[in-house]
Amino acid sequence: MKIKFPLHYTLTGVIIIFIYCLLALLGIIEDLVNSDPLILLDQRINQFFVMHRNPLGIKVFMAITSLGSWYVIILAIIAIALILWYRKKKNQLLPFLASTLGAYAIVYLGKLLFARPRPPYSVYLESNYSFPSGHATMAMMLFGFLAYFIFENSKNKNAKALLIFLLGLIILLVGLSRIYLGVHYTSDVLGGWLLGSLWLLINIGIITYQEQLPVKKK
Repeated sequence: MKIKFPLHYTLTGVIIIFIYCLLALLGIIEDLVNSDPLILLDQRINQFFVMHRNPLGIKVFMAITSLGSWYVIILAIIAIALILWYRKKKNQLLPFLASTLGAYAIVYLGKLLFARPRPPYSVYLESNYSFPSGHATMAMMLFGFLAYFIFENSKNKNAKALLIFLLGLIILLVGLSRIYLGVHYTSDVLGGWLLGSLWLLINIGIITYQEQLPVKKK
């Protein structure tokens, strides 16, 4: 039997995590603007991976980073939308699509606002700015939502645990691939994960509010 926590408990938890992620993101932005020690750490980590890259690692991480590319993102959005429709979760479609669009828009605006140059000596060139990482943001938003959906709807505990673990691993590896390939600094990826988490939490909060409200009698 599935336990349903009271609405105010669930939303309070979501709000607390949201505030924590927001403060962490603001801390990274402050370090970026003020060129604090985090930025120096970015450069050292970037230099470390530049020195330790190898052809096999590049091939592996090029394949992994493709999981956050625009065509995979579009396919993931379509797939998740179809799953929600098929599972009769149509009320979740609008929050999901709105949160996804919001995440993409903020990434785009963030890149224009901070105009942070890409790291030197990257494996391949990207045409836009570095902060925040769009790959990390969208991976957290989409694969994170899929993990949430599986957690809420799967009845097989072993399959649920395995799928959520794999989705979490994908999110982690997509971010790591951006650092290894030198197309992002570590703080770009951390900022992307946090930004994706914020939009994911907004999505979950809206869905939780909708589903736990008392059904009005006609």
